[in-house]
Amino acid sequence: MPDVEARVEDRIIQCDKIVARMTFSATHTQAMQGIAPTGRRFALRTIDIWRVENGKLAEHWDVVDYAGLQKQLRGE
Repeated sequence: MPDVEARVEDRIIQCDKIVARMTFSATHTQAMQGIAPTGRRFALRTIDIWRVENGKLAEHWDVVDYAGLQKQLRGE
């Protein structure tokens, strides 16, 4: 998807953790989540947490709103 954009909505850095609430937006031009391209704009929201050890990213966890994405792609 050539027009994909990533935006950091919030970020928190404390001790050995980095937390970011992010929004990725694009036009649905290729199959995603088993849904054929629709040409609709969509936004995918995530919350990512990283643990830093010795100045490097050591672990990563995320929560992704796939249900919200599927509703947008289906036009619900």
